[in-house]
Amino acid sequence: MNERTLKDFFLGRISAKDLASDVAGSVSHHPENVTVVHIRDMDDSFVINRPMALSLCDAVLCDHLPSAMLATIGFALLASDRFEWEEDDLLANIIN
Repeated sequence: MNERTLKDFFLGRISAKDLASDVAGSVSHHPENVTVVHIRDMDDSFVINRPMALSLCDAVLCDHLPSAMLATIGFALLASDRFEWEEDDLLANIIN
């Protein structure tokens, strides 16, 4: 998964289907229930907000993004040193 692709989705530069294609190849499963998410970091920081998070939900509701991918995207947001969100407890809870 490329963080830049997720940023581009949030900015409306790419479609949810493009995001889904990027996320699809980012997870690998290993023995003993170990899942690895391969993430390519972006160079700059980016602040996400509630409407951006809601755009992910809308993409799922429109069947443009499989709901299972939300866990991968949430993990990428939490693990990232580049994605940030303001002091927003609700948004933090959603991402978690």
